[in-house]
Amino acid sequence: MNKKGFTLVELIAVIAIIGILATLASVAVFGVMRKSKEDVGEFTLKQIEDAAITYALDISCKDVCTLEGEEIIQKLSLYYPEISEKCTINSDAEVKISYKGDDYEVEISGISCTSVT
Repeated sequence: MNKKGFTLVELIAVIAIIGILATLASVAVFGVMRKSKEDVGEFTLKQIEDAAITYALDISCKDVCTLEGEEIIQKLSLYYPEISEKCTINSDAEVKISYKGDDYEVEISGISCTSVT
């Protein structure tokens, strides 16, 4: 007997294997996408830190300077214009810039940044 084509069991097995491979691939891709969004958020917070230090240098802050709420956007958008587009700033948000020795330390609270999709 000459057999042409595939049996139903063979087709179902191939489809199942393809489905498993597709699931594994999508999990890996979505994991990378999530990680990249987290990295962009961290990078954006670093840019806010840099903008805060530049602001402190411009106003010659030699102790502790604090920006709160809407003032954060007003002052830091001069140095980082995309701050209002890329970050959510809560009403209790605060950026505290402390001068220590020859360096500045920046503490950020109430601001969350994510990638723009």
